[in-house]
Amino acid sequence: MKKSLSVIKISGKIIDNESQLENFLYDFHNLNSYKILVHGGGVQIDNDMEKLGLPIKKFEGKRITDLDTMGVVLMNAFKLNYRIVQKLSSFSPNNWPSYIGLWDDRAVWRSTKRPVGDNGIDYGFVGDVSEKSLNLKDMSFNYGVPVFPPITLCHYNNTYYNSNADNVATAIALALSPQYSVSLSFISDVPGVLDADKNLIERITEADYAELKQSGVVSGGMIPKLDSAFKAITKGVSAVEIRNSLVRAGTTITR
Repeated sequence: MKKSLSVIKISGKIIDNESQLENFLYDFHNLNSYKILVHGGGVQIDNDMEKLGLPIKKFEGKRITDLDTMGVVLMNAFKLNYRIVQKLSSFSPNNWPSYIGLWDDRAVWRSTKRPVGDNGIDYGFVGDVSEKSLNLKDMSFNYGVPVFPPITLCHYNNTYYNSNADNVATAIALALSPQYSVSLSFISDVPGVLDADKNLIERITEADYAELKQSGVVSGGMIPKLDSAFKAITKGVSAVEIRNSLVRAGTTITR
């Protein structure tokens, strides 16, 4: 029987709220399973971009990353990763479980530059990852709990790339699903997927998603979350949920 593994992705909107972040990290610390945390940082990046007078460009919730933007992304990845690891470590007075910030792990992260799509958009320094590009086969959790930012390295030129944190969490979940019974959760500031009247949709199918996206009810950052969620649930992840807390149910993704 496979052991349980929780892969949790936390959004920048939770990180930006000190009390919400502390509550989430406390709940994450108390999860009684193998676990991995992936964090975004979109809100903090946007804030720093505005302070520097740099334009913020996105398409369907995905950031277009030029060289200046990549510098801001890297700076935030380091700061947020350190901050999250320090807070989690404060819940472990005996240093167990220990938390390991892997923001520059060349042995794990490999990506391929996102190609220019049919829409003509060049995302710049953005790398796409898949479960096949991650070296996670020998992860035993003997050294602690990994905390990952969405920073990757190109397969070909060893250049840092900005990668969508939802996609990174999904790739990790899929890479480890042959070894573990993996549940994947996307945690943000909303309770889940909402309908046109802002009511929670408890279960959502891919057909439901297509209709909600077409009507504009689902937009922005929810699109990459749901794209990642349906990819995960159809390729071997046991359970996928979008929610705003580890102790409350949200929207369950179903086949």
